[in-house]
Amino acid sequence: VAFNPAVGTITYTVTAELANCFSTDQVDVTVNPLPVVNAGNDLEICEGDQVVLTASGADSYSWDNGVTNGQSFIPGATTTYTVTGSTLGCESTDDVLVTVIDNPVVLFEADTTSGCVPLTVNLSNLTQGNIVNCTYTFSDGTVLNGCDVTHTFVQAGCYDVTLEVENSTGCISTTTVQNYICVENYPIADFDLEPDVLTNIVNQANFTNGSVGGSTYEWNFGDGETSSSVNPTHTFSTDSGEEEYEVTLIAISEYGCAD
Repeated sequence: VAFNPAVGTITYTVTAELANCFSTDQVDVTVNPLPVVNAGNDLEICEGDQVVLTASGADSYSWDNGVTNGQSFIPGATTTYTVTGSTLGCESTDDVLVTVIDNPVVLFEADTTSGCVPLTVNLSNLTQGNIVNCTYTFSDGTVLNGCDVTHTFVQAGCYDVTLEVENSTGCISTTTVQNYICVENYPIADFDLEPDVLTNIVNQANFTNGSVGGSTYEWNFGDGETSSSVNPTHTFSTDSGEEEYEVTLIAISEYGCAD
């Protein structure tokens, strides 16, 4: 008849009788206690972080989900991990919950991304969630703390902008936009013309554009006529006798800087 012996080693004696003859025998039964397995405290980690699960209370351990006791791994999602601990062939289990918190998806924008030296740019953090810290790093070497910052670029060039954010759970994410802010020097407008004195016979002037740093041009010939050519030719009216015309050239750079 089955029974449940107590924990420990107990000697059981059996006595047999046959025809009033008696004999005895003994057997020792050792009952080992179940191990008190502890999988550890529940954890909260950031997406992509490593975690080490180490159980205690037994001689050997076997985890589910491919986990090895005491070895680091990167959980892919929030998961409950179960460990089975064994001591002297006796087994018990425990669970630990590892919560994986999504890293913030970093977003930011500038109120302007191109312009002329010096260019002042206001940057705003658009990252969703409870963001507690922001750090902007610019490829000109400037580092600014704050989620909404202002920076003035004083040299021509295109600059990378990196934003690192930290949310209230301590998870950190970073994104970089390369060549996000482009700053340009002002162009220098200059031109020559020939001839500079016109007659009834020769009333056409040829303009030679000597501007530096311009990509588009606006000419005003002073007689109500304009041109967007690089090196225009213009015919002036000489019917009313001697006239003087003030010719203006505006050189405009790629980012709208004008001289």
